[in-house]
Amino acid sequence: MKLCMALVFSCMFLFVACTESTDVDTSTPTGSFNQLLRSLEEGEYGEVFDAYSEKSQEEMSEIFEMMVQMSAMMEEDDENAELFESLEGKDGREIFITLMSQGTPEENAASFIQGEVISEEVDEDSAVLAVAGDDGETHNVTMVLEGDTWKIENVQ
Repeated sequence: MKLCMALVFSCMFLFVACTESTDVDTSTPTGSFNQLLRSLEEGEYGEVFDAYSEKSQEEMSEIFEMMVQMSAMMEEDDENAELFESLEGKDGREIFITLMSQGTPEENAASFIQGEVISEEVDEDSAVLAVAGDDGETHNVTMVLEGDTWKIENVQ
């Protein structure tokens, strides 16, 4: 099971910012990012997946599909073999939701580096958030505007 969660988290490349506000303004990159945190904490993993840009979703889906293909090499008695077998034929979003559902919302949220959004720079249809992580590092989160929604494109 730890392998499943590690694979999901390594694919996501996500650092989540903490917010104490109950009102989240999703018309801004920071607001959309904070909504992602709320979705994660509430176990709304479809919403978490949807918070990523189309490009990022495609890349994650390709990785998940490779994981499912590689699962055919697992030993029959491997604790993850049955899980991965059940993922055959599912799309990336369904695989993501299934893998995330293996842990509790608390476990999943705790697996992300916690921090605070300290700045937001918007340039038309792209933005960069600086997230001060609890690890002492500042991480840049690139977001893109798709329609009227800010989506995560990349985390460095």
